[in-house]
Amino acid sequence: MSIKISIKNQLPLDIMEGEIKKLDMKRSLSGQIMVFNHIDMDIVLDEKTGKVIAYSKKDFGELVYKSQNRLFEYLFKKGVVSPESVKGTNVFGAFEAVYPKEAKVEHLTEIVLYNIAGFMESESEYIKSFEHTDEAEDERLLHPDKEDSTELGEVPQEEKKGTLSPGYPGYYYGLAGMYRYE
Repeated sequence: MSIKISIKNQLPLDIMEGEIKKLDMKRSLSGQIMVFNHIDMDIVLDEKTGKVIAYSKKDFGELVYKSQNRLFEYLFKKGVVSPESVKGTNVFGAFEAVYPKEAKVEHLTEIVLYNIAGFMESESEYIKSFEHTDEAEDERLLHPDKEDSTELGEVPQEEKKGTLSPGYPGYYYGLAGMYRYE
């Protein structure tokens, strides 16, 4: 008994290109396609090596790792990458997965980009939540309520404020016990 699997109902190229155009992409000098839509990571498609690489945009942490995990899980469920190929790279906080570049499928690059666009669509609520939080914080800082603001001159002035004493420069650098003044 043998199982025969075939790809049916492949989307027409114009439909895939319509979704791909939603991606914020650039091509690097080395020919890689870079996608910048995600808030936590930049996604690079390397057609020469057949890899999808996710680089963290900011500090690497649990949120970035979870986003990268969701990306590769999404691509695995869509049949683009194999789960055993997902691994860390020599760049801190980056992960990569391999897709079959020798696959006998027309428009392979477009299929991979179409699926990355689908992932971005699935992440839209996640991305919007961070954008909303950033906008709310900017609004709070730039236009505070009466409760969070003071009128000019309301803060009492003192001769010495804070913890830094003007006569002891060693305190600023943690050198308080190293110098002796005579």
